[in-house]
Amino acid sequence: MHQQLHYTYSSRQSAIIVPENWERSDRGFSSDEVISAYEIGKETGKNVQQHLSQKLIYEQFTSNLALATKIAEEYSTFFTDLRTVPHIRLRINSFSSFDLAFVLDEGFYNSSYLEAAYDAAYDVRQSHASDVFSVYIYLFPKTKGFEISEMEADGFNIFYEPKTKKPTHSSCSAQ
Repeated sequence: MHQQLHYTYSSRQSAIIVPENWERSDRGFSSDEVISAYEIGKETGKNVQQHLSQKLIYEQFTSNLALATKIAEEYSTFFTDLRTVPHIRLRINSFSSFDLAFVLDEGFYNSSYLEAAYDAAYDVRQSHASDVFSVYIYLFPKTKGFEISEMEADGFNIFYEPKTKKPTHSSCSAQ
């Protein structure tokens, strides 16, 4: 017993009836199988897309954090050239927005160099601004009673330590 094959196209066309002497080489798929495959494919696609999105965000964040570090290092040379060493703190606002806080000795903060420091901060900010990265640089005076640790309450909970000042620990062996 042969079944006639029916194909329907757009609503303006009639169903096409394939003559009885044509048979399918496979039985095809039931509507339940098609729906199940669609749901599995949709869920797999969502999982792949989510994983890819997370990976891209992670890579962008890592790249932006490295750029914020580079900016902190470059901008700190402005102060070291003037023989002052700022304490540097970082606040991460989002994967693309960072704040750098430079805590300066009160004497330097009150000197004629402060305006040049703000100008340099502005130039650094403008030169690195993009659709996926922004940095803002704050300058704070270290005055009497100022506690750097209190900056953590404002989100500046990561401090910068130059690589050259990090102690190297040699392993000790018992003799």
